Formats: sequence, C-alpha cells, structure tokens
Amino acid sequence: MRAICLLWISFITCFMTGCPKSTPPALTASEIEQARAVFVGHLEAIGATDGIPHTGLKMTGSMEYFGESSRNNFTLEQQHPNLYYIRISLAGTGVFERGFDGETFWERTPRESRILSKSETLALQPAIDFQRWVNHKKWYPTITNFETLEFAGEICLAVTASTHHGNQERLLFSKNSGLLIGIEQIGETNSITRYGQYLIHDDIKVPTYWEDKRNGVHRIWKVEQFEWDRNDVDFRPPPSLLEDR
Repeated sequence: MRAICLLWISFITCFMTGCPKSTPPALTASEIEQARAVFVGHLEAIGATDGIPHTGLKMTGSMEYFGESSRNNFTLEQQHPNLYYIRISLAGTGVFERGFDGETFWERTPRESRILSKSETLALQPAIDFQRWVNHKKWYPTITNFETLEFAGEICLAVTASTHHGNQERLLFSKNSGLLIGIEQIGETNSITRYGQYLIHDDIKVPTYWEDKRNGVHRIWKVEQFEWDRNDVDFRPPPSLLEDR
C-alpha cells in the first residue's frame, strides 16, 4: 500500500531541509544574471549548449527502496517536445504506468486507470519537457536566492527559485563541474533528489544514477540501458481509458 501511495512522486523530480527561517534580501540584477548563467553552465557541462540535439530517448533500469532487497524495474521514454511515458514494475505489487501524449496526462495502476486533472499535472510539467534546462526561465521565472554551499560532499552553486506554479525549489550545481547534482523542493512536503553519476551517450552527459527522498521514503534509481532517438511506446492513453471518459 505504501508503494501505491508514493510511487507517483515526480521522477526527474524531486527534491529535506525545512523552509528558510527568514526571507533573504532581494537579489540585484547582477546576481540574477550570475544565477541564470549557472543553468547555461549546466548545459555546457553536459555537452548541449544549444539544447539536446536529439528528438527522444529511452532508458531502462532498476528502482529500489533503500533497505529493501527486492528489485523493481522501470522504463522511461520521452519525445520532443514533452511526450512522456514511465512504466514501473513493483515486485509483488504490479505494474504502474503514467504518460502524456501532448494533450492528456494519464495513469494506470493495479487498482485503477484515470486521467489526471490540470492541477495535478502542474508540478510535473518541467520534468517532461525534453529541453527543460534550455527553458529554465519558463519553469523558474523568479530567482529568489543565489549562494555557495556544500551538498553531497561538493561545493555547489545553489539557485533558489519560484517555479512556474508558485512553489520554491533549490537547484544545486557542482561548482567544479557545472553539473546539476541536486534538486530540493521546499514547502509543506520537502523532498530532495541527488544525482550521483553522469555518463556520456553520444557526446551528451546523462544522469544514470540518482536517489530521491520524500517523507522518509528513500528510492535509488539505476539506468542500465540508454538510447537516444528511440521510442517504442504509444504515448496516448489506453483505449479503455478514453472510452470511460
């Protein structure tokens, strides 16, 4: 039951500390410019200065709950600009699917199938954007803080921003490599994602290992196969789900 309730926490999502105790002073135009440059630095670090030069991707691998021995498999596919599909097979529970075909966000679980409401999909929109970091001004329209701090044993440039739907996120970029290594969601329910490994696929660095924590639940994701420009799935909702509308 715990897995059913927690599975649909956003994937590239994701994000342990509490709300700031005080509001930092407003940033100057120069500080905002420096913060925006960190997003550009990440694109340069992964080898995609002008955006990812591909039309889609497919990755498969495992997802494990920390402290548990069972292996769960996942498949994730994306296609430009924002088509999305993820399938997770939970050991002893069943298959969970979620997808977006450009118009309709849907999910299918062992218990039910349904169309997600617009309000439910707001927080998911950045994660399904194939060119998310090129479009950082859209998803993070207001920079509220820019600082240097330590995270996961590295000195990081931390950009705190208001998201497109009014939440607060802190994005942590390695000062040494420029790579994004963490995303923290700040609010009533805090969560954090840590990216632990990037590997090169066709000259582009891709995160192939990450961990996320939310409400005490700790998951570990490992990519075992990765391909650009390959999509095997129909992103549309299952026909049975459309018939029920």
